[in-house]
Amino acid sequence: MFDPPRQEIDAADLSGTQVWNGTLPAGRPDDHRRLLAICIRLPTDYEPYGFRVRDAADCSCGCKWYLKLQAKPYDWGVCGNSLSPRCGLLTFEHQGCAFFEAKERPAGD
Repeated sequence: MFDPPRQEIDAADLSGTQVWNGTLPAGRPDDHRRLLAICIRLPTDYEPYGFRVRDAADCSCGCKWYLKLQAKPYDWGVCGNSLSPRCGLLTFEHQGCAFFEAKERPAGD
């Protein structure tokens, strides 16, 4: 299998400055960097991706609208909430939005 050479891609916030602190979630670091480089960032995202101060749960806390990607890296998905500004967008699990809704737990849990 051909594996093309890897290229370093820096993520940038809305002002164009680098925000990646060198700590990467599980998975191949270059996968996360590539996704961060193409991920649309909105002012309504939590810091450091947007301008909102984290005041509630983010997608990683079990939002019923967060649809995880079926391939690595696992901490990426797409928002399915039509009320959210992130609806239909590639989303890192800690970007979050103000429309978090917890998954319903089955009876007996």
